[in-house]
Amino acid sequence: MSNILSPLLGAIIQEDHNNSTQFYSLPSFLIIGVQKAGTTFYRNILNTHPILLGLNAPNREPHFFDLFYGSQQGNEMADRIKTYAHMSPLEGECDERLFFDCTPSYFDTFRFKYNFTPERVRAVFKGAIKVVVVLRDPVDRFHSWVKMKAKRTLTKDVYQGVIDQIGGDSGVFYENLVKRTPVHGKERGPLTSQGADFITDHVVNRGVLRGLYARYFREWAELHEGAGKIHIVIHDELTREPARVLNATAEWLGIEGYEITQEEMDTLNTRAGIVRTQHVESFEKYSRFFEEGGNEALRKYFSEIDDADGGLVHLLKKYSDASEDSLATVRGWYEKTPQLSD
Repeated sequence: MSNILSPLLGAIIQEDHNNSTQFYSLPSFLIIGVQKAGTTFYRNILNTHPILLGLNAPNREPHFFDLFYGSQQGNEMADRIKTYAHMSPLEGECDERLFFDCTPSYFDTFRFKYNFTPERVRAVFKGAIKVVVVLRDPVDRFHSWVKMKAKRTLTKDVYQGVIDQIGGDSGVFYENLVKRTPVHGKERGPLTSQGADFITDHVVNRGVLRGLYARYFREWAELHEGAGKIHIVIHDELTREPARVLNATAEWLGIEGYEITQEEMDTLNTRAGIVRTQHVESFEKYSRFFEEGGNEALRKYFSEIDDADGGLVHLLKKYSDASEDSLATVRGWYEKTPQLSD
């Protein structure tokens, strides 16, 4: 027998089997993004706190609301929610741990018409779930994504794919990005180019479009305004002062802070090795292009789209707990808008 008390924040799911009882809990907050902004590092930092624990999911990311949500209703949906809760088994009804779901693709997966994640989250939690967003300079995030893709896609030359997509010079690259970007509030379909292969589609869809933060943040903020301010973590602050970031999150959650031990810090600070590529020539062309104007093109593009979408700084002031220092950092991402040379 199973009893779902309510699919709300802090809800407990109780299952009785032959005189034994197991309790599960839905997560108390979500880390919804952004990809390549340090969300895994942030998750690991939170896990050092004695009462915080990420959901026990394959590869650490549950993906319940984007990949596994489905369209079932009624009892079928209740079963899906129960499966979601099974990622957070409690050690008894009085277990006070707070579980969290860290799935950074939640932030922007509604770029695709069939996957409007914020509405799904609202439907399950009735708007009562707390949300965290980790943000990073969108230009730096783009390069981090390309490096990750190159590391994972060893059989294809990802750097050459980027070069093929950018159109030969920074001006053409900028113009192509503008022409292929959907207008906010209209078509939400994936941004693709005619006849493009898997890599070149992904350069724009996953590499560039995921940096349109204001567009996605507005959707989340307006749908979840009743749950309180969205908690903001800035990538640079996260890597520079992880202990402070942990305690700021604890304060936002209304729990006591925690002093990370030196042993825990040593584990957290273990750095990955240098990412090597077998496509040395194309990597050098890629690096040269962005050093000689490509980064300016990206910066100009992100700045102009941000302005058209209402401005991330404005939205953060209204809907988040971002500090003045964090707002100044974000403002700097969009004020670096040099004119592209002819």
